[in-house]
Amino acid sequence: MPANPHYFVFRGKPTVLVTSGEHYGAVLNGKFDFRKYLDTLAADGLNHTRIFTGLYREVPGSFNIARNTLAPEATDFVSPFVRDASGIYDLTAWNAAYFSRPSTTSILRFVMSPISAGQHSSGNSTWRECSSRPMAAGT
Repeated sequence: MPANPHYFVFRGKPTVLVTSGEHYGAVLNGKFDFRKYLDTLAADGLNHTRIFTGLYREVPGSFNIARNTLAPEATDFVSPFVRDASGIYDLTAWNAAYFSRPSTTSILRFVMSPISAGQHSSGNSTWRECSSRPMAAGT
């Protein structure tokens, strides 16, 4: 236990978690260059990151955020589940493209990487696009 209880202990040493801001879409946004982002964090000595799994996503225009990486265009959204031509997600079929995104080794170079897996409803537009909702997107 470090003398200051506000420090996180990692590999037996007190560690301060330092990170940059916005990149929540690293896994679910097909256009987001996660390798470049993670390499930049590491090169700058940052040791913390956070990812969203794709069970929650935002849509372009959510919260009036410009260039929101958590709100990819529908064609760039990479869900953990396969989506059929009618827009329905098959919750029994994994999407191989999703699992080729940031790998465990990419993320594990950081001390901590919280994973946001839960779904919360920020409004109808985000709930309609939720990939864990077994209905057609946009309905």
